[in-house]
Amino acid sequence: MRKLSGSTIIENMKLESSIKNLVLLPALAMMLHPVFSQETLKSLEEEYFDFLSIQGLADRSFMSYRTLSDSKWILNDESHVWNEQNPGTSHILFESENPSENFFTRGINQNLSYRIYGPDWYNSFNTKVPYGQNDSALWQGKGFNSSLTGGARLEGYGFEVTLKPQLTFSQNLDYTYKKSAYESEYGYFSGGGYYIDMPQRFGDSAYYNFDWGDSEIRYTWHNLTAGFGTQNVWLGPAWLNPIMSSNNAAGFPKVDVGLRKTKVTIPKLGWYLGDIEARLWMGKLYESDYFDSNSDNDERLVNSMMLSYSPSFLKGFTVGASRTMLTYWGNFSLKYMNPFYSPSSPELGNIDDDKKISLFADYVIPAGGIEIYGEYAIDDGLMPGFWTVAPEHASAYTIGAKKTLSISEEKKIYGELIFEHSDFELSKDYFFSSGYSGFYFHYDITQGYTNKGQIVGAGTGYSGNSQYLGFRLFYPKGSSMISLHRHVDDSNYNFNKAVGLSIPENLLDNEAYIRYCQKWRTAITLGLSTDYFVNQNLRVGGSYELTRYQFYMYEDSPVKAKSYIYNNKLSLWAKYNF
Repeated sequence: MRKLSGSTIIENMKLESSIKNLVLLPALAMMLHPVFSQETLKSLEEEYFDFLSIQGLADRSFMSYRTLSDSKWILNDESHVWNEQNPGTSHILFESENPSENFFTRGINQNLSYRIYGPDWYNSFNTKVPYGQNDSALWQGKGFNSSLTGGARLEGYGFEVTLKPQLTFSQNLDYTYKKSAYESEYGYFSGGGYYIDMPQRFGDSAYYNFDWGDSEIRYTWHNLTAGFGTQNVWLGPAWLNPIMSSNNAAGFPKVDVGLRKTKVTIPKLGWYLGDIEARLWMGKLYESDYFDSNSDNDERLVNSMMLSYSPSFLKGFTVGASRTMLTYWGNFSLKYMNPFYSPSSPELGNIDDDKKISLFADYVIPAGGIEIYGEYAIDDGLMPGFWTVAPEHASAYTIGAKKTLSISEEKKIYGELIFEHSDFELSKDYFFSSGYSGFYFHYDITQGYTNKGQIVGAGTGYSGNSQYLGFRLFYPKGSSMISLHRHVDDSNYNFNKAVGLSIPENLLDNEAYIRYCQKWRTAITLGLSTDYFVNQNLRVGGSYELTRYQFYMYEDSPVKAKSYIYNNKLSLWAKYNF
């Protein structure tokens, strides 16, 4: 073996070091340039960053309009609870050393970055009845249910390309449900002039489903943005039940244009007036396979718009409004782009569109770790006459609050208390007429405000009311939560049956009163969940939810019996963050 001289050894070491640098520097660059970025709606990661934002430890890059692409968070403090974990990051592939500074290029991101999503595997089992919410395309029926999501995102030079499909499975076992009011035997039980495509069961067998999920193509210049894809929209500040739009149903194909969160300053004077956000989108909603056999009405057109404003003089406060028009596909008209458009005639059977308006407000107070919010929505869109005579006509509302708590500074254990109340019950003016079934139902747009058989907005209390109380702990290795949720699925069904009933002296002599007025399908759910970081990137978790339904079958339940049904739901999941 030839003996190397000292100078030769040094030269070889330099060469070896150079080769290593060529190989390792790109990888190091990706590791040394993490940027906390877009998070999946209602994921634990998104709720963690939201928890930090209430304390002022993270900034929201959005105001009232959230999709995966818009749910971007910027950390203000590196010593946060999960600073040793990886809740999901974007990595720089290429960073421009000499970025161009002309007017056009200043408005685009001149770096190239990527993000890997998942894989994220969720599984649940319902013992008695279907139960689940805010799970996108997944239908959590009776029996075993599973959802697998994953994908990637590439962003640079103004373009954002996201591919994040969802594969779901439902065992969809048979269970006792009410007689359908529609052509399909699996349809919803409430009709009577106002209709909805919301099957009680999705057929008579197990099934797989592929959905494009949170996939999208987008271009953004400065804060002007336009995109096409199927990402769910979470609209407004609600935590559980946003009225106008959530991820409770599968995402639908849509095109949108608008303005992301933007500071408004008077030129030359430099006066900062606050922040604004605006978005206009149009998409296609689909009928499920379990509504009717008429293929001519399977697709609907939805036109929506949203505007939010945060004044400079009240930091943390945001107000906004949204408007949605729903009609059948093919009924394209510029009138739907007019935010003040209302149906020309309020008479039944003479309206081929459905207008919904929502007003919302959100106030975050970091000094106290407090967030207070509310949303008020009106169906029929302030039709002439109703605003002055019955301002509560066909209205719904959600109010809520969140409070962060310091449990142990030394051990970095912090808590969050969450409360939310929603009310979708029919307004009192409807007691003079029967038929109205709820905020998401309609008499001409018979599929209602749904996509593929699930409500686009609030997943619980959709024609009744909902109260949620939860307490969550965040600690260095994960998170745990306990919750209590009460909701009445459809009290409007009972109201409609009771309207016009005469009440005899002995109430027990009135069979209809016993059937409807004394029975509310009430669900009370106790939930326990936990998440644990096995290592920096791998998170596993599980939950147990016990739901007690009272009078699950309404009038079919025995008169004096308690008529309880208990559903046990066990969920397990695993997620890997690159």
